[in-house]
Amino acid sequence: MQGIDPEAKEEEPTHQLSVHSATCKPEPPTRSGRRSICSNCSRPLPVCLCHALPAQPIQTTTRVVILHHPHEAQHKLSTTPILAKTLINATTIIGRRLRPGISPVLDQSPNAIYLFPPTHTSPALNVSHLQASDLIRDKGKDLVLVAFDGTWKHAKEMVKASEDFLSRFATRVCLEIDENASGGSIYDSDLILRK
Repeated sequence: MQGIDPEAKEEEPTHQLSVHSATCKPEPPTRSGRRSICSNCSRPLPVCLCHALPAQPIQTTTRVVILHHPHEAQHKLSTTPILAKTLINATTIIGRRLRPGISPVLDQSPNAIYLFPPTHTSPALNVSHLQASDLIRDKGKDLVLVAFDGTWKHAKEMVKASEDFLSRFATRVCLEIDENASGGSIYDSDLILRK
């Protein structure tokens, strides 16, 4: 499910993805010579993920709301549409901030958490230290997880712009970081980071 922030400018909405099919559905190449795109997962054919998607979307008790930055939504390799396709209870909102009226789920002031690292002015609870009782204010209401998808710069701006609204009903959480853990690094991989 997807919403579009009417304040977002210059952006086009992403397409609703169809239920998984075992094979790609290539669209014919355009006259401009652009690469072929799979009409099912909306990714370029060389990186089509249809073969790796579940046959049926996954049912979760937690609702997931993703605020998808408009610039990020334009990238064909964005993973948010894939997540929205694979989870039944996932909603994507294209925009720069959350506010009343943009999401029927959030307008109900649900039991919610939003995932983002802490800052000096906005602390976050470590998600591994939370108990189920900390997350359930009203019995019978499902938990809502709010996530932000954009570059770090855009995500910080989106969180800051959304915090006034989210602070009415949601708790900021972060993932635990083990400073003593050793392991691989993105610097050891073949990934290319773009600015």
